[in-house]
Amino acid sequence: MNRMNAQEFTQLGEGIQRRFTGKSRGWQSTLAFQLGLSVRTIRRYTAGDSKIPEPVARLLTGLAA
Repeated sequence: MNRMNAQEFTQLGEGIQRRFTGKSRGWQSTLAFQLGLSVRTIRRYTAGDSKIPEPVARLLTGLAA
């Protein structure tokens, strides 16, 4: 699997939130809580400031399927 980039991460995160709640607002906080990560970590992934770990990328890809 190719490494997930920030744009893909954001699209999947927003899409998952929209799928389960009907809206994309607040997806970073919800995802952080569900993954046991800080919101700041999720924001680093979204901004491209930190690499998205393979397990996180696989989980998001699975949830989006």
